[in-house]
Amino acid sequence: MKRECDRLFSLYVRMKAKACHRCGRFRGLGPEHLECAHVLSRRFNRTRWNEDNAFALCQACHRFLGSGSMSGKATPMDRFFEAKRGAPLLWTLRVLARVKTKFYPETIEMLRSRAVSVGAVVKPIQGIPY
Repeated sequence: MKRECDRLFSLYVRMKAKACHRCGRFRGLGPEHLECAHVLSRRFNRTRWNEDNAFALCQACHRFLGSGSMSGKATPMDRFFEAKRGAPLLWTLRVLARVKTKFYPETIEMLRSRAVSVGAVVKPIQGIPY
């Protein structure tokens, strides 16, 4: 189910953005030209599907920025995030990421609703009730 949540979240982030958040390329060409870039690693369930923890980036920008740091040591992604959304939010995400949480099946329905809200066509998956 986590894989499906990742797919829905990625689709939501990419469709909502419509262009790369860093360089602005691929405007109007569709979500298949963008990637969902997480600031903090997806290994942290608490921030894995948090909208504040993700940007839609083209492949080149995603590779350039890499990922953020939990230690506070500034990475290109950290500096980009701070410029776009501010240092206080980055620190908030770091605190949230450290809070252990379980995966809840209701998460998939919430992510499905978000994806549909930005125009995504979401097909039901066998074994997952919608």
